[in-house]
Amino acid sequence: MVIFDFDGVICDSLKLCRDACQFAAKQQNSSVILETNPFRYLDPVTFEAVSQELGLNEKIFSRDVASYLYKYGEQAPFFFGISQAIETIAASHKLFIVSASHGDVIKKTASAS
Repeated sequence: MVIFDFDGVICDSLKLCRDACQFAAKQQNSSVILETNPFRYLDPVTFEAVSQELGLNEKIFSRDVASYLYKYGEQAPFFFGISQAIETIAASHKLFIVSASHGDVIKKTASAS
């Protein structure tokens, strides 16, 4: 069994996730400008943790992030060579992908890559 995380391991989604968080913050009338990596010091590394750090409503924030990612998710590229690596590994191992992102976002991103 081989387990991969999706964001930041398979998919170069940092900019997209940051943009989604910026969008979600704006939806709650926050004027905060997020740094390039708003996840850098978080534990756990989740969208809910970002909203907590910003003092925003977690449910609304997560909903808005998910909506943004679903709409623009295909813009995040896979890392170079990862598709071939996954195919090779999957040929002889059970392969699992874990993520804080919604499954629909991952499926849409994967189908676009």
